[in-house]
Amino acid sequence: MIGQAWIARVTGDGVLRLVSVMEEIHGSFVGRGVARIRSLVSVLVLFACVLGSTQSLAEQVPRTQPVNTVDAWLKALGDSWHMFDNPTRSDVAHVWGLLVYRPGISHLRGCVSENQDNNGACHVALASLQDVESVPLFRKTLRSSEHPTSLGAAALSLAAFGDDFSRDLVLKALLEERGGWRATDAIVRAFKSMPGPWRAMYLAFAAHTLENPMAASRVAASAWPPSGPRDTRAVKGSLRRFFAWWWEQDEPGEDAHATVEKVLSQVTVDHEGCVFANNIFSHHLALFPYNRSEHVAAALDGLEEKCFEQRASGWISALGDHVDMKVFEVSDDLGAEPVELSSAVLWWKVTIQLVGQSAGVSLIESETSLLAHRLAAVESVLDLKTGQWDARAAKKLLVGSPAWVPANHTELARRAKRDVFPEDFYGYNSFLDQPAWFPSSVHVTIDDGPRLPYLPGILDSLDRYRVKASFFFVGAALARRWLNQPEKTRAIMDRVVESGHSVAFHSMNHETTPALHLREWEPEQVADSVDLYRLVLNKVAGQKIPITHGRLPGGMGFKWPWVKGSFYAAGLHEHVHWNAGPPTWIGATETYRVREQSCGLAHRGRPTVLLLHEYKQLATHLNAFFHTVRSQCPVKPDDPMPSRTTAHWGTK
Repeated sequence: MIGQAWIARVTGDGVLRLVSVMEEIHGSFVGRGVARIRSLVSVLVLFACVLGSTQSLAEQVPRTQPVNTVDAWLKALGDSWHMFDNPTRSDVAHVWGLLVYRPGISHLRGCVSENQDNNGACHVALASLQDVESVPLFRKTLRSSEHPTSLGAAALSLAAFGDDFSRDLVLKALLEERGGWRATDAIVRAFKSMPGPWRAMYLAFAAHTLENPMAASRVAASAWPPSGPRDTRAVKGSLRRFFAWWWEQDEPGEDAHATVEKVLSQVTVDHEGCVFANNIFSHHLALFPYNRSEHVAAALDGLEEKCFEQRASGWISALGDHVDMKVFEVSDDLGAEPVELSSAVLWWKVTIQLVGQSAGVSLIESETSLLAHRLAAVESVLDLKTGQWDARAAKKLLVGSPAWVPANHTELARRAKRDVFPEDFYGYNSFLDQPAWFPSSVHVTIDDGPRLPYLPGILDSLDRYRVKASFFFVGAALARRWLNQPEKTRAIMDRVVESGHSVAFHSMNHETTPALHLREWEPEQVADSVDLYRLVLNKVAGQKIPITHGRLPGGMGFKWPWVKGSFYAAGLHEHVHWNAGPPTWIGATETYRVREQSCGLAHRGRPTVLLLHEYKQLATHLNAFFHTVRSQCPVKPDDPMPSRTTAHWGTK
């Protein structure tokens, strides 16, 4: 935006004025962007002089209608919004956001709904305007956008507006690495501020599974200090991989150096972090003792003061042997460098004039000066860099945001189409191949796993009788088991799939309070949770496992039409309830009681969905059940369901 503003001024007498302005502020405006702008300006000036076309360039500037007030100028921008190109819309969104210009909200919402890669400024503006009604648009951004600013502003807005049921959506965007490493910090910050269980564990899981080393290291640093042995292995492992990758690069680039600074500033806030950094850099200095002066300088610049006090380790002295102890300045991921207020005012004057030209209006000089000072002052108060309009700006603008009020269950029921989804409980079909002796009307479902101490024995029992079961795993349990025992967990998942069993959705966190789990969830948010579950499952299993069925904790909502609609939107068949199991068959049940129930369950005269859990005695119970059914309860020719049936779904 800076380059666009200044270069566009190279017309007629504006050439000399521009060069003069550039020389005036060059000393205070630090950064490579200025050097690039000066080079471009020089080329344009030379081009204009050689062709002798300065006058013709000046004549190409569109004539504008002067206006006397800022309000009239802002209204003219809204009236001309449809004519603006994307860069101009970004400038206008920036102005509207800083001035909290609410009449522009409808245009900004339209900009966000277009889901283009360059509409980040509109997202930040809506955040600045505290537009809580844009929550559905922000959700849409997190589901489909790849633009770092858009994603960061959307995630931060959802968190600030109290849209707590979008927590799974925010985590999914993080695990999908949407927006690359540049969006990571804002998404992590949003996730950490949203209430819910297993926060530290999910961050450790993300740090361990993200493929981009800079993104993974930033997540790991945000989880420092680790909360326990499980998270410690994942967090420290991610940081070690990043530093190894970074140190091996001869020219890692400024982005990588900036990541090093940020990571170290978060990790070296305590003694454990300083010791960890000591071990990391001592190791890499031994491997690469030469040609790493930039690496060392970046490391020194990121260290917190506490680490410099620990000179007994000797590693800081070793770093000092490779580079002067001066601060090594590198900029962070986004935004312009800070400038003095006078330079900021000049910057805004140019931007105001350019935006006005695009709208066909020009604000009179006195009002332009006042508006430029006002915009620069707002940035100064908010501690924003001149021209900065990104996710970090949104973070500062969202303080004290209003709360989002989700739709209640009455509204959700009104929206749902009751005639679309089957009400017949007996339409459930597990689609599993069972042995000929096993009643086709019986479905074995096992909830709340995986529990590694008991699951192998359960699989042994199922394999012994060649019976297939549906495992309704919990997303958080999958992630926890994998962080604790990755090899064993993956081997178990391989065995489940290879044995022909199915894996089904049983929520991410096993919340059993309806209000916390689904009563106020939009159908799309349930689909977000299912998508997150699929993502975690596939990362844990190392393969793509199809998920076609689901059951919410406690069987909540299986008759609610919007829950049926939510499952349908998520690509699932009907919500799987149960009609056998607890309380007559639980972990404390004696084996002979299981045998007594077996034939009754096999010949109920209707489909039987058996609910079980991964407890210590389950393998023994299954052996007794299968043996009894096979030997004493043969399949009858007149069974009500000799073949499986499929639910008939209407047209969505």
